[in-house]
Amino acid sequence: AIPVVASNRIGLEDNAGAKQRFYGHSFIADHTGELVKSFGDKDEGVLVHTFDLTEIESYRADWGFFRDRRTDLYAKSII
Repeated sequence: AIPVVASNRIGLEDNAGAKQRFYGHSFIADHTGELVKSFGDKDEGVLVHTFDLTEIESYRADWGFFRDRRTDLYAKSII
C-alpha cells in the first residue's frame, strides 16, 4: 500500500519525421488506490499532494504482512 504517481506528456512530437502522440492523464493516487489529483488529456502543469506517512504506516500495519513475517527463518533460506 503505497501512493502511486504517474506522469505523461501531452501533445504531438515530431522527431525527424517520426511522430509520437502523448495523451496525458497524469495522476496521483493514495495508498488505497483513491485518485487524489489528476490531469486530463489537455492539462499542463504540476500535480502536488501531501501524504500523512503515519496514516499510511498504520494502514499497512493492519494488513499483517510485516507483523507476521518470520525473520528468524531468513538466513536459512539464503543460499
